[in-house]
Amino acid sequence: MRRALPIVAIVIAALGALALRVVIEGKGALAQGDAAAAHGDVREAIASWETSARWYLPGAPRTG
Repeated sequence: MRRALPIVAIVIAALGALALRVVIEGKGALAQGDAAAAHGDVREAIASWETSARWYLPGAPRTG
């Protein structure tokens, strides 16, 4: 059990870091799409929103 604890801790830390990156990148792309839409750039807005949708994490908020 003592050997497994550091491995489990590393796995949890790695998954946490990955989840944080997914949330940050997704929110950034969503905001970028909203900004492009506000400036009338529909193509850029759609492309950014598609990118945001790819950075999906179940349970993560998608409000800007």
